Amino acid sequence: MESSRVLVGRVTDFKKNPTSVITVNSPNGKKTQIATYCIHGQYFALDNTCSHKQALLSDGDIEDLGKTLPESGGYCVRCPKHKYKFSGGLYFSLINGKVFTQTPCNAKAFNPDWSLATYSVEVIQEEVWVYTTPTNGVEPTESHESKFWASITLAKMSRYNHDCIIFSFTVDTYLKIEYPFVQDKKKFKKEFKGRMKLDNYLKQLPYECWHLDFKDSDDTTLREYTPISSWKNLRDNSKLDLLIKLYPEGQMSKILTKAIIGTKFFMGPPKETIPAYFFKDVTNATAYACIAGGTGITPFAQMIKLIEHKLSIGEKAPKLTLLYSNKKEEDILLKEELMEYAKKMGDHLKVIFTLTREDPKNFSEPSPYLFGRVNADLIERFLSPKLHIHIFVSGPEGMWDTLLPLFIEKGYDKFSCTELEA
Repeated sequence: MESSRVLVGRVTDFKKNPTSVITVNSPNGKKTQIATYCIHGQYFALDNTCSHKQALLSDGDIEDLGKTLPESGGYCVRCPKHKYKFSGGLYFSLINGKVFTQTPCNAKAFNPDWSLATYSVEVIQEEVWVYTTPTNGVEPTESHESKFWASITLAKMSRYNHDCIIFSFTVDTYLKIEYPFVQDKKKFKKEFKGRMKLDNYLKQLPYECWHLDFKDSDDTTLREYTPISSWKNLRDNSKLDLLIKLYPEGQMSKILTKAIIGTKFFMGPPKETIPAYFFKDVTNATAYACIAGGTGITPFAQMIKLIEHKLSIGEKAPKLTLLYSNKKEEDILLKEELMEYAKKMGDHLKVIFTLTREDPKNFSEPSPYLFGRVNADLIERFLSPKLHIHIFVSGPEGMWDTLLPLFIEKGYDKFSCTELEA
């Protein structure tokens, strides 16, 4: 296969910024982002899109793992989205493109066969060039600059609390959004021919438990968010609401802080967060356990709304026990809504709040809160596998790795534990 050569920049450019990203048309026809790195005068080039959740690796840190993981070949880039997940981070070798973790990883979402394409870099008369044919035989990854993105416009910003804002958007173009999870419509129709008509399949949408990719108009930063608005509102009214916590050093937070009404962003096709089969063939005695941390409450808010709707139309629905952890009382999101649903849904929803950085003495008795981090005792007390057939977790980085061993200790098997990705 003939390899074309693309100019990345000049050597002096890499003295100012050791990483440069370009988008190329790769030999397989895909539009691919390639990140070129200069490390102590050596140049390396790698696909810029993480195999797991499509984060931009150019935002990640470079580490030399040659001593601890010789098979990595040395320099690796750490995925910026998963700094603590997967047993201490997800690393891709700049030498061979293979994926590595610092310690053995048993997470269901981890695939040890993940690899990214690597590319040759050549310096010619102080110019840095990259060849677009992979050197390791791995197929180039399609950039998230794909035709499956929809343009959205910021229409409103509403302060929710001290560090969270509700960003409301209108959707300008639908592109492929009317076919969630489907990129090849003809292939999709063929696949379901004889088993299920496409129209019948689509009638089963909306998925109420869904999330999406979200990026800025300059295509520099991508994040996943779970909307607090419904798929129906998106489909019928072209409206989208995101409850987003802003972090002082967060790249997307900085972009959103500067945004004004009318600023353009892009959203990807909705993706299922909790598979639909968790809500089919259930009885009113089926019970799920849920642990949320901070903004990780949003998938469970969707889950609760779906169950409440099923109950309201006389359908069977599972029971939920939700343990919601926050640092302080002011950090609790959707508190009033959760309490109202708990009141309305009776024994189908139990919500327990726990605070990790509050002094119990500051609250009158009986306090509506527990205090301290989620631990084995709380799991045994409220989320026992004797009463729940599955447990879901959604929270900050590191939460899953901390809790999974406790679930196993208390009697859950690893196939009954799911980390929600958004």
